[in-house]
Amino acid sequence: MLSGACTVPVTVCGEIRQDRKDDLVWENEFSGYRAFGPALQAAGERAFGYDIFTKSVTYPVLHDRYEKALGPEKLSFHIDHGDGMDSYGVGPTLGCGTAALVDSSGIVYPWCWKEAEILQNGPRRFRVRLTYPPVMVNGREVTEHRVITLDSGKRLNRVDVTYDGLDAPCPIVVGIVVHAENPDGWYADKNVLSVADLGDRNVGENGEMYCGAVLPGGFDCYGFEPLHEPAGAAIGHVLGHSTYHPGTTFTYYFGSGWSKAGIDGLQEWVELIRK
Repeated sequence: MLSGACTVPVTVCGEIRQDRKDDLVWENEFSGYRAFGPALQAAGERAFGYDIFTKSVTYPVLHDRYEKALGPEKLSFHIDHGDGMDSYGVGPTLGCGTAALVDSSGIVYPWCWKEAEILQNGPRRFRVRLTYPPVMVNGREVTEHRVITLDSGKRLNRVDVTYDGLDAPCPIVVGIVVHAENPDGWYADKNVLSVADLGDRNVGENGEMYCGAVLPGGFDCYGFEPLHEPAGAAIGHVLGHSTYHPGTTFTYYFGSGWSKAGIDGLQEWVELIRK
């Protein structure tokens, strides 16, 4: 008979950094992620899509990166100090695989989350529930609710999205931003969207970041679509189109990887995430 405590190492965890404009950050062995919070929106910035933090180690690093960046050391996490970095540009886009409703004006962005509740925080699973500010969609006030789950050993986050306020089916897209530094570095098929991104700092020196999104049931249509208005280096999105039906849950997956963590090109990344 076994006796004594059994300690499971923490491989998946996250936190809300109120000392950094309410950044919600989480990670597993493969990658780290960020969803922007209300303090950032109150500061007048427009951000909606998922941000990513590259990792070249399998243990948690994001808490330490923030502590070093915000503490006396002022050690920027935009520079790789041996375990990865933040060199991904999001801005007013869908970033790395965010879903959004679409109306006659185009993609509807509710911007930063309004409320966040961490439901599970390690050691092998992170789960958070997000609620977004109401937005007008086809003349109706609509509120988005989102539950994100990341497990140990998984390349992709699971996202379960619901909307309050819709009275009829509505177009929905899942998208990944494409930047001018690598305009042709994308792939799309019925189930998978993917982009190889070169980052927005020291382009060419930090390897390739790979973003992916998967809809197991398949998109209705997919491909690259340019932005209607310029957004820094962002030139468009790889989009997968579907339909959201009121009262249902729209479930899909997104995630990221890095060439400096052993992924050899976009095609290998696509095969890693294909379900």
